[in-house]
Amino acid sequence: MIEFKPSDGNEARSAEIALQLKKLDAEMASPNIKETRHAELNIIYRRLTAERDVLTSR
Repeated sequence: MIEFKPSDGNEARSAEIALQLKKLDAEMASPNIKETRHAELNIIYRRLTAERDVLTSR
């Protein structure tokens, strides 16, 4: 997962999460991805999305 510094603000955290979500989207879209890896990535994706939603609701 992403390691944030205490000094990182919500905007910096949201930007990093957005970058990680784009990377996950690209990997999940690969036609050669195995089902188990896709499931692992989906869990990470849901966690990042939830964290982003918390940051943007503040």
